[in-house]
Formats: sequence, C-alpha cells, structure tokens
Amino acid sequence: MPTVGETLPGYRADAFQAWSFPPASRGHRQQLSTEVARIVKLPDVTQRFQLDGAEAVGSTPQEFATF
Repeated sequence: MPTVGETLPGYRADAFQAWSFPPASRGHRQQLSTEVARIVKLPDVTQRFQLDGAEAVGSTPQEFATF
C-alpha cells in the first residue's frame, strides 16, 4: 500500500501541543511559558524533537494566541 506522501506528493501534516490555563493564573502561565520555551531550545531537547520529526517552538502566550 502506498504512503500518503507517495499518493499525494507534497502532502504535509502538522500538529501542535499547547498548555492551557484558566485566566486567573496569568502569572503562573507566563512563568511556565518562559521555562518551557527555554527548555525546548536546549540542544539535547531540540535533538530529541528532531529525531521524532518534530520542531520545538516554545512561543509566548501572545505568539500562540496569534497562531
């Protein structure tokens, strides 16, 4: 059976993961967002994501809202 990429050249599937917090936890949200962004940019973490075919972004809450 052919793969999706063989059947539909140029096919690309994207997915994302995000944290979600209640509005009352704004300070915690910012603190956790900053730490997660820092951690996913560490070389060993970035490499692990790449081995899985993923890209770690680590955006801010405002960047994610725009996304």
